[in-house]
Amino acid sequence: IASPNITPQSLLSHLDAATIRGYLRNTSILLRRQSLHFLSALAKRAGATDPVPSEAFVLLVSLIEDVASHVSETDLYLARLAVDLLSQTLVLSNLRSKSARPLPPSAGESILVHTLRFLRSPLIQGEALAATVRLFEGLVSTSPPIISTLGGTGKTGSQSVLRLVRDRLMDSVDSKLPSRNYAAIAKCLSASIIAAAKNGKKEAGEVATGLADVVKAKLKRKGPRQRVALLALGECVRFGVGGKGAAAVAMDALVSDDEEVRMAGATALGSIYAGEYETNGLTSLTQAISKNAKKRYLLLCALKRALECLLDTALSQSQSSQGELIATTHALSVAEVLGKHADAKEEGVRALVAECFGALLAAATLPLAPRAIALANSSKSHREMVLASLRHALLRAAEWRGKSNRARAAGDKIVSGVRELMMDGRGNAKGLVALFEDEELSVRVHSMTFLHATISHHPTLFQPQIARKLILPAVYKAITPEKSHVRMVDFGPFRHKVDDGLPLRKAGFRALGALLSSAAGPDGVLGDSSTRFQLGKLAAGLADEEADVQILAWRVLQDVARSPAAQVLLDIADSLPGSILGSIKKLLRQAKGSDQAAERARDVLRECVRGLRAVSMISGADRCSDFVQFFERVKQTSLLVHMLKDIERDEEGGSA
Repeated sequence: IASPNITPQSLLSHLDAATIRGYLRNTSILLRRQSLHFLSALAKRAGATDPVPSEAFVLLVSLIEDVASHVSETDLYLARLAVDLLSQTLVLSNLRSKSARPLPPSAGESILVHTLRFLRSPLIQGEALAATVRLFEGLVSTSPPIISTLGGTGKTGSQSVLRLVRDRLMDSVDSKLPSRNYAAIAKCLSASIIAAAKNGKKEAGEVATGLADVVKAKLKRKGPRQRVALLALGECVRFGVGGKGAAAVAMDALVSDDEEVRMAGATALGSIYAGEYETNGLTSLTQAISKNAKKRYLLLCALKRALECLLDTALSQSQSSQGELIATTHALSVAEVLGKHADAKEEGVRALVAECFGALLAAATLPLAPRAIALANSSKSHREMVLASLRHALLRAAEWRGKSNRARAAGDKIVSGVRELMMDGRGNAKGLVALFEDEELSVRVHSMTFLHATISHHPTLFQPQIARKLILPAVYKAITPEKSHVRMVDFGPFRHKVDDGLPLRKAGFRALGALLSSAAGPDGVLGDSSTRFQLGKLAAGLADEEADVQILAWRVLQDVARSPAAQVLLDIADSLPGSILGSIKKLLRQAKGSDQAAERARDVLRECVRGLRAVSMISGADRCSDFVQFFERVKQTSLLVHMLKDIERDEEGGSA
């Protein structure tokens, strides 16, 4: 097929439909996959030939039902290949003469039956879903129509292909579907309507507008059908199909008795206002947020969706990467409204405000920098929001690396802007890094979460000397227990100890693991001998009173032991036995039981043994006599030696 010297006609002289059909029905998965690859390559070659070879087209059409039968959740890769091949066959049908006979009615019905069943699978996502969406676009774009009868019943011409596809998709909706499947069906429906509109079919606008009637109608399956109709309506209006009264319909859905319908209404509203961006759609949405306190959460969900749509649209354009993804004036006005809601009582509202502000920072990092600085010098809630929004912006930048050149350039711009904010943002040498040492525990927890979530994606966010002098000390401080964080709560008959510093220590150890793993080596955060002594603070976490902290600390130790900076652990290896012996004895006593506490103790011991083994494998560890003697004692403990053997067996099996 790949050879330019071989034509589809000459190749097909040695193959027939019966032979390939036998391959497609073979029990070998590999043979079925290779058969679909072959047919796909054949369709591609046929599409590049003018006119389309009738032999190739007839073969592909004759195999439609066999190919469609592979569109199932049994093998998602095979399903994607089959769906792509069906789409290619539809394209070939378009390339043939308009006077050509339509494909057999059974072909279109077979495609619909199998793809509709596939859309109900909880496994459909990613490339398989994208391929299915393309297939539905092809179904309504084929000329002559591939579906020439209504469900194969012979009612020719009683209904257009687009309306038939709409009805079949809506009929597949019920309350038993997993949540993600409603969105999948809505994607296929909106894609079909938009494709029909692009092909000049006037009925597309009517079908899109008709979705609003589905939302308002009192149907037996009201909730599920409303959700799909709302999601599809939002996407259609976003791309300029339909739209009359759509915003009002979506706004009315926000007061539905069905929570899922309310969320679908918020998503649709965001898509609609994104489509109306050029006519101040964001302004209308932010005004609604300010005026409707009861709908504030849902309207913020709509704003989040609108910003995501605007970013996707901006990145898909082929224009220069210079300039902001969202106009500065719009970004500043939205940021002003978000700042007013950053200290809301509801945690969900505060989280959404941070996500929206993060999307704005991704779209216009430099213009919003002064606003971020001002918020960082404001209340505790505002400082938390700034850190959370920077995290969201950097994660978005990491996601964009795998996309277009424009997306990668925009991502690099975000990283550069955040780096400047971190160093200069508060008018002093530390910048927003000063938030890592904030007086409020919750702000410091957000700073550690920021490090944990972003540093692995952007290891060069901080220069090594900055990381050693400013970041690492703040992390070590976070993992160090402080008596001032512990308080006793009197419940009358008994008193309970509350450790307010526990969330900070857990976040700190996660941040430390990410920091050391991403920046290890002679030029990393451990490359300076002046900071190595602080690793001794890690030992305190290994013997922490909380099991969660112990597990995190042992995993950090394992990460360092397997990194290029592993040699630094030899400086503290001999001090480890004295630090952890008491904790291990306590855990061994707890592990003898059969309750949940005993199981948790065994989990900690398992990480302990894995960590000690990792240290013992460092070159030169045999010269640390105290550690070697202690590890030998571990090997003589019944429970621990069994864990060690299991770990060694698992690692040997993994390496094999």
